[in-house]
Amino acid sequence: MGLERLVAVLNSLESNYDTDLFTPLFDTIHSFTHQVPIYSQANSNQQYAYRLLADHARMFTIAIGDGLVPEKKGIGGLVKKMIERATRIAHEYLHIDEENVAILSKLIPVVTKILSPAYPDLTNKLNRTVELVKQTELNYMKKYQLAKPLLEQFIQQKQNMSDFHISGKEISDLYSGKINQTNVPLEMIEDYTRLFPNFKVDWQTFESIMREESRKSKQFSIYNKTMRASEHLSHHPIDQLADLIKQNPSISSTIDEPFKYQIEKALSAQVQLIIELNSDSQLSIVDKVDPTKKYYLILDKTNFYSAAGGQASDRGSIQFSDNQTFEIE
Repeated sequence: MGLERLVAVLNSLESNYDTDLFTPLFDTIHSFTHQVPIYSQANSNQQYAYRLLADHARMFTIAIGDGLVPEKKGIGGLVKKMIERATRIAHEYLHIDEENVAILSKLIPVVTKILSPAYPDLTNKLNRTVELVKQTELNYMKKYQLAKPLLEQFIQQKQNMSDFHISGKEISDLYSGKINQTNVPLEMIEDYTRLFPNFKVDWQTFESIMREESRKSKQFSIYNKTMRASEHLSHHPIDQLADLIKQNPSISSTIDEPFKYQIEKALSAQVQLIIELNSDSQLSIVDKVDPTKKYYLILDKTNFYSAAGGQASDRGSIQFSDNQTFEIE
């Protein structure tokens, strides 16, 4: 039995949220809202928002106190997304005004006071935790205030046309900022479209698009790293090279594991794409090579280690089936 449930049982209460682990948080949330009744008198959506903010505030306080930082990737990325979602829920369900927009950061001192007898380190880390959560909230609200009108306009236009299907491509365009150069957070799209049960949202195609974009990104990222790290390649048209790779969807990702660590062994590989570097520094796809010119080769596998972590790229040679040999720079 968890702590919250144990406290509820010992105090003959029906819900964890009726205990003094949560009621001070609910009172604080209400003090920053002017249009919403207290928790016990609120409607179901408002009570949901009360609970979500209180639960999330407890989680953020402990997680950041333990060393996590809201950031783009990893577990920190999950913390950041949860702060952002709670910020949006507070704004939409509890009508938090501009003055109190960073309401989550205002709950952290209350959480600290409740939990510090069991977690005394929280007091020492209070100011840092408050500042991290506050900045995450404020940064998100800037994006939210741009994205929400765009999403509302998009749905309204679909309704006006009696078009109740949102394609995977449309979700991708909203998410990636291809509409009015404004990125609409994915969880905002998910939650907002739920308000319109007559709409059919093609999440499956969207996920396929994202997987394909991820595959293409991984495919040419190794070339970007190599070119940007090498002075003699820094003048090459990197964007053009990336575009040429993208135009050939049949190309598979180049495999370098475990071959790049087996430098004593020669490796047989198939050429997937040959890109010629012209004298005017332009790139073009060709189907044969000239020993006097320079090329980029896209292989199905390679034992060459690209520039990374301060290490220089491998150098060596490639011999074609017709015995032509090229040096790798």
